[in-house]
Amino acid sequence: MCIVMVCLSLNQDFVSSLFTSDAEDIKYIKEVLDLMFIYVLLDSIHGVNTGLVRALGKQFKASVATLCCYYLVGMPLAILFGFQFDMDVRGFWLAFTIGILL
Repeated sequence: MCIVMVCLSLNQDFVSSLFTSDAEDIKYIKEVLDLMFIYVLLDSIHGVNTGLVRALGKQFKASVATLCCYYLVGMPLAILFGFQFDMDVRGFWLAFTIGILL
């Protein structure tokens, strides 16, 4: 996973051009790509931990914690960062990265 993220990070122009040819969109993609790599790494760890919790039979507590992190922390932070602090798309990704980090 880390090797793929490093390769993609080193080739941000190529990755950005896979999705669009518009210069402004490419700028936004490159602006958010590093933060997305961190989010994907944390989300992968979260997926593994979710499987472990399910195997232990403690899904309810984990579900409540996940909902709280995403909807009570991540969503308000996304609105705050994205709109109030004018961080745009980067603010949304940062907020949900903070939410998944909890």
